[in-house]
Amino acid sequence: TTPPPLTTPSPPHTTPPPTTPPPTTPSQHPAPPPPHIMSYVASSHEFFAQHATTGEWECTRPCAPLRDYLVEGAEQCQECYVPEALVLKKGLLFDIVRPDSHHCCCFTKAYARYVEGTGSVLATVAAALPVHHAADLIPMQLRYFSPREVANLHGFPTWVTFPSTTPLRQQYQVLGNSLNVTVVAHLIRHLLRPAQLTNK
Repeated sequence: TTPPPLTTPSPPHTTPPPTTPPPTTPSQHPAPPPPHIMSYVASSHEFFAQHATTGEWECTRPCAPLRDYLVEGAEQCQECYVPEALVLKKGLLFDIVRPDSHHCCCFTKAYARYVEGTGSVLATVAAALPVHHAADLIPMQLRYFSPREVANLHGFPTWVTFPSTTPLRQQYQVLGNSLNVTVVAHLIRHLLRPAQLTNK
């Protein structure tokens, strides 16, 4: 009989060892973190940020009260107080805030010259509410925010000042044409970050 042909046994099946990826050199300029979307919740006076990738929201910080932006000694500026005649005539048109408030109206260049829609005024003395007549506002001793306080609310550093010869009205006009530099900085970072990621 003819013997069967010889066959070479196949080698046992083995799993190749895992390959280690080559080490990567860290970039000189690390990629910026994913952008966030900011939101403000008025009921709790808190800022929230939404992660652009995961969509999760997290509380970043509480909104500071107005007292944190006030300047010590500003109440001594008699020029900053709203004249009593103006309070009696148009006092009900003012947007009145207190030191513990967490909001105020936008300041325009007509602040301290016009009443409605030019910016909030500060009640320096707590008074009984509600207010039915303009005369009820007199005990509050309403005053305008000082130029330095408006600058603080706009995010300007303390070294940004006016010459001593600049009239108060002109200071309000300059600040009324300003933007909040902190908000603008966040917007610029948010707008430029996608382009940076694409270029990388």
